[in-house]
Amino acid sequence: METIATPILIRNNSGEKTQTQKLGFIGQLDSFRFFAVFLVIISHWIPGLFLNKIPNGYLGVTFFFVLSGFLISSNLFFAKRSVAENKLTTKKALLNFYARRFLRIFPLYYLTLFIIWVLNKGIYEKDFLWYLFYASNILTFVKQHWQESLSHFWSLAVEEQFYLIWPFLILLVPIRFLKSWLIIVISISVLYKVFTIFIEPRRFSDVLTIAAFDSFGLGALLAYQRVYGKGFRIFSLENIKYVFALLVISFVLCVIGKGQLLVFVWPLFSVLLIAKSIPGYTGLAGHVLNNRVFKYFGKISYGIYVYHNFIPWLVRCLMGAETKYPISIKPVLKNWHPAPAMLLTFEFCFLIAIASISWYGFERPINGLKKYF
Repeated sequence: METIATPILIRNNSGEKTQTQKLGFIGQLDSFRFFAVFLVIISHWIPGLFLNKIPNGYLGVTFFFVLSGFLISSNLFFAKRSVAENKLTTKKALLNFYARRFLRIFPLYYLTLFIIWVLNKGIYEKDFLWYLFYASNILTFVKQHWQESLSHFWSLAVEEQFYLIWPFLILLVPIRFLKSWLIIVISISVLYKVFTIFIEPRRFSDVLTIAAFDSFGLGALLAYQRVYGKGFRIFSLENIKYVFALLVISFVLCVIGKGQLLVFVWPLFSVLLIAKSIPGYTGLAGHVLNNRVFKYFGKISYGIYVYHNFIPWLVRCLMGAETKYPISIKPVLKNWHPAPAMLLTFEFCFLIAIASISWYGFERPINGLKKYF
């Protein structure tokens, strides 16, 4: 499936509709979204599984960072082109960007914060404001521990902090300097990782936004290549076999407790996976990625991600087994004693049901308002 620049109508500075472009739909990326969030679910729901010798949560979240860098930057590059062609002002481009991000991200996030507060505000451990202002990654770094069911919100905080910076970098830096700036941003992030892993190690240093800028930047470089037709040898699909070999070595090192190489290899491998999805995977990989079920799960993946860490807690409450953060509901599953596999299957189906209701009843109607920006 070849990606094309798709014309869309947006409102210019005077409120009139004008034609610009955005990245065309890449269907196989929806399946990748689901696989990424599924890795995170495995890491949180079955932490003692041998498979988690490889940091599956890191793999899933980092893939999302690279994907965000690619998709967000692609549309910002098209907006930058429209500004250069006097179809749009920089101010309006920024307004459009933040309005669209607000409509997609904020409503579900804040609805979830409110629901959790009503059910049992103690779960926030008196740190509610950190979550309210998308700073839970900084909270995790300061406290040096995860806050149970809220732990996954750190990556949403990183995404929001990325959104605060990135549009200005893309839209305000002159195009002739943009590639160099992206390379500088990636290099700073890589050097930060080298420093915090090998020179001055500190736990949770990877939850700070600077640690993710190599992932965002690599995705942005791929977007730059697609929008401006500038080729980078690093993204040649012929290189994927060499990066894959490094990835296998990284996985082996993870199993024996030496997984530092992975944090440098996985973002590059992720961007190559995304690059290959642009023309489209064929064969067995294409058959899997074009599967309707996986693509649907990918479409509702934001809801799956936001809700997934609360599902085991909620099920324990329904079974009358939660002692730390109980909620005032009837334990309708009190006499149910499922085998572990049965419990995991139930929790996953429960998660998909909630995410589906959320998508059709709440997220999609709000998402439809993006057409006005």
